[in-house]
Amino acid sequence: MKYPCDVVRDLLPLYQDGVCSAESRKLVEAHLAECESCRDLCRALAEPHAAPAEESAREAGAFRRFRKKMGQKQLLAAGCAALAVLLMGCGGIWGMEAKTVQIPYEGGNIEVRAEGGDLVARLAAVPYTRVSSKRVDDALYFCFFTTLRQKTFGSSPNSYSEYVLAYDRISAGQKSGADSLEQVYYYTGDYAGLEELSGGELAQRTADAVLLWEAE
Repeated sequence: MKYPCDVVRDLLPLYQDGVCSAESRKLVEAHLAECESCRDLCRALAEPHAAPAEESAREAGAFRRFRKKMGQKQLLAAGCAALAVLLMGCGGIWGMEAKTVQIPYEGGNIEVRAEGGDLVARLAAVPYTRVSSKRVDDALYFCFFTTLRQKTFGSSPNSYSEYVLAYDRISAGQKSGADSLEQVYYYTGDYAGLEELSGGELAQRTADAVLLWEAE
């Protein structure tokens, strides 16, 4: 996360004196690695007898005067500004956790196979948080969902998660189970209201689905 120059410059005197916290030091050093202007100011503060460019010398002088005048109130204001920036970043992560998105079908990341009479969907890399499905006659449509945070940061190419789409009729005691299905599709269209679509409406959208399993 990038922090405004004003926040970092408020912390530079504390950074130079070695009295800032470890988190503040990491924040300043990460910013200095990318910001040439703030690096010049930092060098000017550290080497007051060097001969920097005219503009940097003026800014360094202003910082030295500011450091002499800075008291407890100014230190508190600088800390509050840094905390506000950190909270903004946390708010963005919380928002990503609350947003649910469909997991797209991408070249085999989702597969369906029969295991002991059950039909099991296997998802690679991204853990799912919800599954939506709809059966139409002898075909089953389904799609996986996850949070935006998991999709963005939580993927692992070597991890897998599974979901039983249909159990074996005999073992589950159902009137219609896996053995009554002919096709299983992964739905890739507009998933909104998938469960509420009529059979005819869903059948018309077969073009927006990927056939993952078909009875032999």
